[in-house]
Amino acid sequence: MSVEKFFQRRAMTWVVLGVLAVGAVSPLAFGGARLPQWLEVVLGGLMSGVLYSLVAIGLVLIFKASGVFNFAQGAMVLFAALSLVRLMAWMPLPVALAATVAIMVALAWLIERLVLRPLVNQRSPSSSSWRPSA
Repeated sequence: MSVEKFFQRRAMTWVVLGVLAVGAVSPLAFGGARLPQWLEVVLGGLMSGVLYSLVAIGLVLIFKASGVFNFAQGAMVLFAALSLVRLMAWMPLPVALAATVAIMVALAWLIERLVLRPLVNQRSPSSSSWRPSA
């Protein structure tokens, strides 16, 4: 494929990328923002994107492994974040992070033992051998 055809096929992509680049740089060029503020916003956006991608990868991994879309993963992520914020009020960040990891490992182990393990290899109500009690 020639270079001209490549750019013709991707013209809309280049237009969108150009608009995004102009929008990202225009606060610096026209004096609307200073470099530290602009850099903080860009890095905050990138970190949010990384967190979203990690949660999405976790959802896909669980769905592909089990065939079940697990909505409880969002609750676990929220609980971990809230635990970390609460512990950071009482202790330094590295200690709070280690304590949060320990709390989440213990919680995941308890959920696996008490909730998930009894459900493994159970017959579903739709199986032919299951009959409701009269």
